[in-house]
Amino acid sequence: MIGNDHFSVQMADLCTADAVYRADTLRVQEQLIAWYKGGNYGLGRGISAMPSMHVALAFLFFLAISKVSKWAGWVFGIFAVLIQIASIHLAYHFAVAGYVSVVLVALIWWAMGKATAYLQPNEAATTAA
Repeated sequence: MIGNDHFSVQMADLCTADAVYRADTLRVQEQLIAWYKGGNYGLGRGISAMPSMHVALAFLFFLAISKVSKWAGWVFGIFAVLIQIASIHLAYHFAVAGYVSVVLVALIWWAMGKATAYLQPNEAATTAA
């Protein structure tokens, strides 16, 4: 454990659950740390703690799908919340990493919407010409 043992209870619980259910969470974490310590960088071998890319992508899916279907938007919204909870529970991220992801994705989504509206030709002016 790096620095302190604030998460020793959580990690002990994960180890206990892993012994029963064989979730690969701990092995993935160990592999990521080994790659990092060994300087073995490559595609899929990075550690991104802040912001959470797990939560960012789940929230982006929610935003995009919500434009297509309200029902599917609810499904993806629930999925995004579950990803946030799981990323904390499985010791991949602090809660704030997910919150920052949601804020950043929302800001980028909003900014791109504004940029798209600005850059798109006005359909009314195009058809009138």
